[in-house]
Amino acid sequence: MLMLNRFSVLYFTLLFALATTVQVPIAAQTPTPAGGADAAQTPALGPRIMPPPRSALNPAEWRVGPDGKRYAPIPEREKAPSPLPDLKPEQPLITVNGEPISWGAVRAHAELLVSEVRIPRGVTPQEFEEAHDSLLMRRVYTLGRHHILKTLLAQEARRQGIVLTPEEVAAKDKEVMDKIRISRKQQAERYLKVFQAPGSFYFYDLTNSLLLAHLEKDVIRAAIKVTESDIDAALEKRQQKNREMAEANAKMRPKLEALRKQILDGTLTFADAAFTESDCDSSYDHGEVGSRAVADLQPAMVNALTNLAPGALSEVVETPYSYHILKLNKLNHGFKKEGEKGSAPVVSINFAHIMLEKKEPLPPLTRDEMKKNILDEETLKRREALQEELFAKAKIETTLNMGTDTTSAKKRTASRKPRNAARQPEAQKTAK
Repeated sequence: MLMLNRFSVLYFTLLFALATTVQVPIAAQTPTPAGGADAAQTPALGPRIMPPPRSALNPAEWRVGPDGKRYAPIPEREKAPSPLPDLKPEQPLITVNGEPISWGAVRAHAELLVSEVRIPRGVTPQEFEEAHDSLLMRRVYTLGRHHILKTLLAQEARRQGIVLTPEEVAAKDKEVMDKIRISRKQQAERYLKVFQAPGSFYFYDLTNSLLLAHLEKDVIRAAIKVTESDIDAALEKRQQKNREMAEANAKMRPKLEALRKQILDGTLTFADAAFTESDCDSSYDHGEVGSRAVADLQPAMVNALTNLAPGALSEVVETPYSYHILKLNKLNHGFKKEGEKGSAPVVSINFAHIMLEKKEPLPPLTRDEMKKNILDEETLKRREALQEELFAKAKIETTLNMGTDTTSAKKRTASRKPRNAARQPEAQKTAK
């Protein structure tokens, strides 16, 4: 005989009452409007909630688990459809001007990349596994985009008469494989198995990369002429940038001194000044840095902070990389050694700051170094222009929604860079 405790009896009594209540006709629950016109404007109610099946109300009909306990019938959560393309491994995923690459080859390579992803803190292995297909498709799209652009340039290299020798391909392959054996160690065999499979993504990428290198060196770069006047103009432009950065650096201390005066006068809050003016990513937290180990801070910052009262502001502090207004929250003391006199040493400091990062001057270059810089920049510009031209004329067939973006990954990243993203290293620079 099944025994239920008092909580279970109350629970099922309430559940049964709810089930019987929802069966009352809607017309009996809704008051009739006074006028016909008003009645026509009465919003329609949604569908009635159907009562749960009788088996859900009768514990005697519940499933008995391996542990001998009965379990209520809870419907399984619906799984989202997989974003992976419905293709067989041998079917082409992308075809560029008649050159196909299979879904199996791209997927195997993407799986290797996903295997490198570490589970973020707070995410369970089950949640990570549920997101596996989405993570995989992100890699597939990245690989697909690079494959299309590299293939177009490799095809152009062949049209320009560039041919790879078997010895060149074998040498590059050996170089890559040796690096994998050193860097991947226990995982090396898994990588080698995927890379050395017939028709692997790695094989296409290796040959395309070699052809692209030849195209850049032997065709694009060879056509660029750099004159002495070009070098003179570039050197002068570089010097002008350094002069502008030096002028910007000279204005930082007066700017912070003015901000500090406004904060002390009460016309501006520290939090607002940090949010709008600070070059550190802590600006998003209104300047709050949190606790940092003393060893990770610049000596000038430690000296200023340890001589402040909690809540007080420092004068403008200069470090090799930046200028700061510091606000002390708390000094965190460690433990004294046995027999040691005096106060315990400060091991970390909780503080906030407003930081203006100094502009680092560009290092001087020789004429030969500047010529190489000009060649590198012009080569990249011409390669991307050629890439755009080839993409516009190409016949690309794929089940992926690749769009028309042929911008390089480097430029896409720069265009999406949030404010202060380039300044993140300052948190580490404070330790130098």
